[in-house]
Amino acid sequence: FYGREVFSPWLIMMQIVMLQSSFYISLSLVLFLANELAGVHDSVLDQMFQPEHTTFTTVPGWVTAAAFVTASLGPYLAALVLFIRRAKKCLDYTATLYIVHVVICVWYSQGLP
Repeated sequence: FYGREVFSPWLIMMQIVMLQSSFYISLSLVLFLANELAGVHDSVLDQMFQPEHTTFTTVPGWVTAAAFVTASLGPYLAALVLFIRRAKKCLDYTATLYIVHVVICVWYSQGLP
C-alpha cells in the first residue's frame, strides 16, 4: 500500500485535516453563493450539517444538494489530487471525509440523520 513511502501517521492525519478543511471551506463558499443566487435565506451551517435541509422537494433543498455535488467535484477533487497524489489512497480519504461528516452531522443535529 505504501511502496517506498515510510508509514507516517502524522502525515496521514494532516492530510485528513487538510482535506476536511478544504471541503468545508469550499462547501461554505459554494452554499453562500448559491443561496445568494437562488434567494435562499437558510443558515449555511444548518444546510451543511442538518439532514432536513438536503431534500429534493424544495428549492433550498436542491440548492444544498447541488452545492454538495459542486464542492465535491470541483475544489475537493483538486485538493485530493494536490494533497494525496496516489490513486490507491483517494477512495480511503474520500470515505474518511464522509464518515467524519456523518459524525459531525450527528453531533450538530443531536440525532441520527
